[in-house]
Amino acid sequence: MTYSRIGRLRKVVGYGGIPDPNPDSPHPDNDGIFLMDLATGQSKLIVSFRQVYDMLKADHPELADKHMWSEHAVFNRSDTRFLFLARTWGTDGRLQTGMFTANLDGSDLREVIPYGKSVSHFDWRNDREIVATFNLHGKGAVHVLFTDGQGNYRRLGGGRLDFDGHCTFSPDERWLATDRGNSRELTRSLILYDMQRDERVTPATLDMKEKRLLRGDLRCNFHPRRSRAGDAICFDAIDPAGARQLHLAHLQFPEGHKPGVAKHSVGHAGSTIQ
Repeated sequence: MTYSRIGRLRKVVGYGGIPDPNPDSPHPDNDGIFLMDLATGQSKLIVSFRQVYDMLKADHPELADKHMWSEHAVFNRSDTRFLFLARTWGTDGRLQTGMFTANLDGSDLREVIPYGKSVSHFDWRNDREIVATFNLHGKGAVHVLFTDGQGNYRRLGGGRLDFDGHCTFSPDERWLATDRGNSRELTRSLILYDMQRDERVTPATLDMKEKRLLRGDLRCNFHPRRSRAGDAICFDAIDPAGARQLHLAHLQFPEGHKPGVAKHSVGHAGSTIQ
């Protein structure tokens, strides 16, 4: 992705200092999603903004003059397909977003979450299933599981996951990790959902100190990331001294019991929060 374009259109997730090569073009045909060979450094454009716009323009004529950018390209488990978000600003000043998937050469491009459904965060469960948070029924963000290209949307949690969280699956596909902020109490919680038992547990709730760290451009979302063994979660949070640090939640899964958390290890200080 061209981060200078993202920096022009949505500074909070872009980089400044380098000009957008297409500042006057709303949907350039020479920019979009690139595939890079890390060994050689060579890259090639595989999906252009023009292609995405051409898929959307019949149903969304308002996009004709809206400058489009992309965010968050993520491979599936076996690296055969990837997903990404295409975004514009709406006339009301809100983000308008759709989710797309494609093969690694850009073929078989699919709109898997309709444009305008406010899709926000996501993960591949396996090569075919995707979890995402978006406005499924017009009542706000919920966690939804579906199959790539099928639109068989299934709301998860029966109301217990009706919020916008940064969701990620365990390697065995059973446990969904996500997070949720509470602006009134100035906390953010790490949440685990058991797909097998339909149970939600909250292993950790941490003090976020200030409201600006829950909302706005300086927010500190947990963005939970699993270890490859699935027995630990790394996440971003505010430590007791008020600094933004990496934390580790070491998970314990006694047979037949809900998961517990052995400890949270604060990255820079080496201290432990019991």
